[in-house]
Amino acid sequence: MSIIIITVIGIGLVYSGRLVFGAWVNPVSLYTGLWSISLILFELRLIQYFDLETETWAIIIGAGMAYCIGCFCVVGARYAFLKPTMFDNVGNWSIQKIVSGDELRLLNMTLWILNIIGMIAVVQYWYVGMKLYGSLQNIFIFGNIIYSKRIAVGMPGTIPYIDATAMAGAVLAGAYTALTRRLRIVAILPILIIVLVDIVNMGRAKMFFGTILYFCSYVACKDTRKKAAVKNIRYSLNKIIPVIITAAILWGGAEFVRSTRITNETVPGATQALGKFSGSYFITPSIYLYLTVHPGVFNQFLIRDDEHTPWGSNTFAPAYHILSKFGFETPSSVYQRFYPTPAGANTGTYLRDLYADFGLPGLFLFPFILGIIATALWYRYLKTRYYVDLMMLAHILVIVLMSLFYMATRAGDWFVGLIIGLVVGSLVDKKIRRTRVVTGLTKA
Repeated sequence: MSIIIITVIGIGLVYSGRLVFGAWVNPVSLYTGLWSISLILFELRLIQYFDLETETWAIIIGAGMAYCIGCFCVVGARYAFLKPTMFDNVGNWSIQKIVSGDELRLLNMTLWILNIIGMIAVVQYWYVGMKLYGSLQNIFIFGNIIYSKRIAVGMPGTIPYIDATAMAGAVLAGAYTALTRRLRIVAILPILIIVLVDIVNMGRAKMFFGTILYFCSYVACKDTRKKAAVKNIRYSLNKIIPVIITAAILWGGAEFVRSTRITNETVPGATQALGKFSGSYFITPSIYLYLTVHPGVFNQFLIRDDEHTPWGSNTFAPAYHILSKFGFETPSSVYQRFYPTPAGANTGTYLRDLYADFGLPGLFLFPFILGIIATALWYRYLKTRYYVDLMMLAHILVIVLMSLFYMATRAGDWFVGLIIGLVVGSLVDKKIRRTRVVTGLTKA
């Protein structure tokens, strides 16, 4: 498909999300913007990918439209039945909240508890890592071997999911940073915990999850406190600096893992133009590969059509893994099969998982339902400002933004992080309900 056509459609959908939701960051723009960028880069052919079949294009476009229709159905129903003021969405919160000192202190204390548990996980992971691989230096030197071994046998000796508390911490950290307009150490620690655990694992999935959870929470909360004074440079810097510092930590961790795991940047099918970026830190052949290869894998998956998995074994993989530990025959692979595109990769967007799990209906029904849920939670949080709703919204947006890569619910960390987040959020909400000051109440 022409780059011009993809660009026009992408810009149109992103801007439609901006018009409907009143802000650039919204469920529609996040999904369509990410997919459009990936497909545009794919069509640049800096890697000589195999052409996508017409069927593949039809599914990608159809699933995207199903998602957007789901989002707009909620928006339409909201205007039809609740009749809010037009564009009274992100820019004009339906409930403007003055955050009390008690609420901020409660968030601070909760974050410290989660951080202490997370730091225990960091110490345990690094102790096991040094015991398995001999020394701290070996972890840094043999990153690719550690990654391969983890894929094959995991990391024996670690307590699984104890670090998932940092996922809930990332959501609260984003909210706390937005509400205080300062990046404090208590809000940095969840990000550092996620980075340190993923470094010893030589993985990046948790960093991606943590990034989405933090920034979605930050964006959702950043305008909830009214500012009487006119915005000035200092006020703007107070909003921008925390984002820059947090992004730098996460990018640095991901770049360290990438450079340690990948000893060379030779990618099959890469053009000479892409090869010139081999020594770069921001755009390298492997980074371009990670941003573009997934539709190509999905295309090859559809062409071969020889993977037959049990119903829901990808979408609900953690449940299948738990059942297998109790002796049930519930086959579900943690890591998926690689396909040549010509570059080899094993993540083929969430559409691959949906097709394998539910067949053709799942490719359109799930995105439609996902759009409904994401938008409904978006408006629900804007109305209630409860942290349970923020936890659910942030985790659903993880599915939305990871949809280019794979179904996020395949990861046990997503489920465990959500469960911990809901428990923590409900406890925080219970404490703050009586002290929360609500002003400017309008119809939502």
